[in-house]
Amino acid sequence: MQLASEGIELIDRGVLDASDEAKAQLLWVGFSSAYRLGEMNTAGTWAAQLAPLPQPWEQHIQFLFMAAEVHLRLGDSQQASHDILTLVGQGPRPEYYRDSDVIEQSYRIYGNLYRAGFEGQAMEFLRQYAHSIPATVTELKEAYEDSITVFSTRAKLASGFEAWRNTSYGQVVSFYESILTQGGLTPEEEVISRQLLAAAYFAFGRRAEAEDTFREIFNLRPDFVLAREIPRIRTLYALTIYNPETERFFGDLRPNS
Repeated sequence: MQLASEGIELIDRGVLDASDEAKAQLLWVGFSSAYRLGEMNTAGTWAAQLAPLPQPWEQHIQFLFMAAEVHLRLGDSQQASHDILTLVGQGPRPEYYRDSDVIEQSYRIYGNLYRAGFEGQAMEFLRQYAHSIPATVTELKEAYEDSITVFSTRAKLASGFEAWRNTSYGQVVSFYESILTQGGLTPEEEVISRQLLAAAYFAFGRRAEAEDTFREIFNLRPDFVLAREIPRIRTLYALTIYNPETERFFGDLRPNS
C-alpha cells in the first residue's frame, strides 16, 4: 500500500509519466490493500480516485462490490447502492448472484437506506437489483422478487401490524377499512389486509362482516388455503392472526358459489 501511495504521489507531481491504466493499477493495489486491512477510510479515499479510471472488466466488478462494502461500513448507503447498481449494469456472470455475501450485502443496503428515511430509494434499489438477476438463476430471481413483495407489504401495512400486535382492534378496523377503500393495493397487500380486518371483525362479534371480508380473498387468490397461509404469515411478517377458534371459523369458509 505504501509503494502504491508513493507511486501515485510521483504521478500527481509529474515526476512519473503514466497512462490512466497504469495509474488505475497502482490505485487498485492501494485500495485492495486498505480493504483487506480493514482501513475503510483509506479505502474510501482510494476508491474515489479509482472509480473514474478504466479497469479490466473482471477487476471492475470486484472493485464495485468492494467499494459498496466500504461505503456501507462508512455509513454512506446511498453511494453503496449506486456502486451496486453500477456493478449490475456491467452484466456480471450468473455465479455472482449465487454468492451469499452478494445477496446479504444487497439486503443490508436496502435496510440501511430504509432506516435512514430513503424508503422510495430503498425499494427502487431492490427492484432494479432484482431486474438485473439473469434468467439463468431462475430460483434466485423468484425468491428475490418474493422478498421485494414482502418488503413492500411490511412497509405499506406497518401501522396496521402494530395496532394488531397491541390488540387495538378498533384501530385495526379503522386502518384496514380505510386502506381497502382507498384501493391501489397489490394482491399480497390486500390478502393480508383482509385477513387482519376479518379477524378484527370477529373479535368484535361481527361475524357476517368477518365472513364477507374473508371470502373476497378467494377472488384474489383462488388457491388460498388457510393452513398454508398461517405459517407463511408468521414467518414473513412475524404476525399471529389466528387462534384455534378463528382458525376453525375461517378455515371452514369456501368461495361463494
